[in-house]
Amino acid sequence: MRKWKRVETANGPRFRSSLAAHEAALLTNLVSAMIGLLDERESSSPADELEEITGMKTGNSEPPRDPTLHRLLPDFHRTDYDEQTPPDDSESLNAALRSLHEPEIIDAKRDAAQQLLQTIPDGGGRLELTEDEATAWVAAVNDLRLTLGVMLEIGPNGPDRLPPDHPLAAHFDVYQWLTVLQEYLVLVLMGSR
Repeated sequence: MRKWKRVETANGPRFRSSLAAHEAALLTNLVSAMIGLLDERESSSPADELEEITGMKTGNSEPPRDPTLHRLLPDFHRTDYDEQTPPDDSESLNAALRSLHEPEIIDAKRDAAQQLLQTIPDGGGRLELTEDEATAWVAAVNDLRLTLGVMLEIGPNGPDRLPPDHPLAAHFDVYQWLTVLQEYLVLVLMGSR
């Protein structure tokens, strides 16, 4: 991937770069898998009769059991940050907030991921994004990094590098590549306005 370049046009800023064929295929596969995870979570939501009447979706009240999905859809309130809230109240609060807001969070993550998929050039090549599309790329790439970060156990005490013979070394390289892709895009988005 080349660095992103900001170009001012009569229709607003555009963000240009290019992807190699293998980079385009990799992004397509990763984003498609992430959309599959989100779709699976959404389809596991309980049936709600009021949704048919009001059109308001209700999500799961239980947090995802899968650590990757739990990272994408974390709890809304954590008792370790607020020692004044008893754990039972925190669980009840999380269940209510999750049920109300998880559907719209899943929709937003899916929309960003689908925008990224729609703008990846088939077989690689040059791409040009609007500001909204570039923002969607940042969000979707961040979600990809979160999912890979769970698998690689990246965190404050996580690895900075893996030995080349480690079974997850290639995944770590992909994580690093996504980090650079996102960083360059964020920097160009923050450029002169």
